[in-house]
Amino acid sequence: METSQVFETADAPRTGADFRRALADGRSVWVDGKAVDVASHPLFASAVGVVERLLARHASPEARELLTATGPDGVTRGRWAVPPRSAQDLRRVGQVSTLFAEETHGMMGRLWDTSGGCLAGLLNVSKDAEALRPGTQAVIERAWEDISRGLLLCNVAFVDPPHGRGLPAHLKNTLRVVERRADGVVVRGAKALCTGAAYSDELLVLRVGYELPNIDDSAVVGFFVKPATPGLRILCRPGLGGAHREGDPLAVDEVDTWLVFEDVFIPHRRLLYAGEKDVAALVWKAMMTWDKHGFVRRLLTRMELLFGLSFLMSKALGVGHYPSAQKVFRDAGRHAALVARLVAFAEASPQPAPGSGGAVRPEPLSLQLALQYALEHLPEVARAVELLGGQGLVLNPSQADLGSEEVGRHYAEYFGGDTGDPSHRAALMGVAAELLGSRSAQRQRLLDYYGTGGDQALTLQLTEMLDAGRGVRLVRRLLEQREGDGTRELSS
Repeated sequence: METSQVFETADAPRTGADFRRALADGRSVWVDGKAVDVASHPLFASAVGVVERLLARHASPEARELLTATGPDGVTRGRWAVPPRSAQDLRRVGQVSTLFAEETHGMMGRLWDTSGGCLAGLLNVSKDAEALRPGTQAVIERAWEDISRGLLLCNVAFVDPPHGRGLPAHLKNTLRVVERRADGVVVRGAKALCTGAAYSDELLVLRVGYELPNIDDSAVVGFFVKPATPGLRILCRPGLGGAHREGDPLAVDEVDTWLVFEDVFIPHRRLLYAGEKDVAALVWKAMMTWDKHGFVRRLLTRMELLFGLSFLMSKALGVGHYPSAQKVFRDAGRHAALVARLVAFAEASPQPAPGSGGAVRPEPLSLQLALQYALEHLPEVARAVELLGGQGLVLNPSQADLGSEEVGRHYAEYFGGDTGDPSHRAALMGVAAELLGSRSAQRQRLLDYYGTGGDQALTLQLTEMLDAGRGVRLVRRLLEQREGDGTRELSS
């Protein structure tokens, strides 16, 4: 990978200013049909600001030890990319995801913990991939070194564009290799839902593992690519309403994109696989472990945020003593507490990760249960806030209303409660409405579903993990005890 711009000052940690300058690399980014400058366009202002603040956190005294690690070679790297080898390491990985989720109130998911986990998974299978496709190990190690050392933001693209049903495979716009050269391959096609691609430093493009048996070899391609690579266009969906309000911590828009490749050349030094289905399957298996870990940590943070909000609202509204309100509040807390315990158990019970690199992963079944339970019950936690807020969520006055000499006194009388001060209640209602009813919140709920594959994929994964062995043995024992009742055949 090209590193000349990244390591001009190798000993200095990357800053937000460095990140903003790197956006001016000629990348082809489009919004509402027009080419735009990412650093100055308002659609990206909130996300770019988050990245700048989090880069500062990497160098801050209170977070530096958690977010960075200095290796035996004396080089400082992002800890989020270092493969975990113990329960303590897994706990730190989870704490990194929680830190990012708290900084963004759970409204941004494609940050360093996501890409770092993917890189750690890749590094752990690099030798295994090398045995299947010579040269792959060097590609992975070079990417890991550049991204972890340079604190680069990498985002992953693996979702194919939605196709019309019945369309022949050769007519679909699936990304595929259209030409092979001595020094690399040329690809054409598109990927969808590459969140954050417009302001990323690197993009990792992959093929979904479960699709491999049903596609031809030309569509089996995985590689790293820079956003400014000639022939690559990044098409951004329109901004979410109010999602780039300056100064509002909840006004965050990750910006989902299409990646359109128009005969883009990918050199071998960036190519993970091109037609090798066994390598593609290995890479996919390695990465999915880490993606779930960060995902469930972010969901847990949102559950805890909503649970805390429901507690404060029950106090502000004076309904905490009602049995119905207590049940709503208690159930919300129960869901959050159970997910937290499952995650803690998964991290404290490490198992070997896919690959021969010696890394560990959270205990898969507990992590899967935590993820599925969080997705099933997060709406119930949100519903608790809706029930406690009631009509106040849609009748909330603005700050201008409260400060008005003409109408402020009415809100103080009718909206202020016992204290006569409506500002605290209005602030809580405003936060609740934003977390539940904004377009950003609705988009996040959709991404929670799509990002995990939905109910069917999660149920299939869980079914493959569940072991009915003990129950079967108990039934057989019972049948054997009742052989006189004609159960010998069933027992066998």
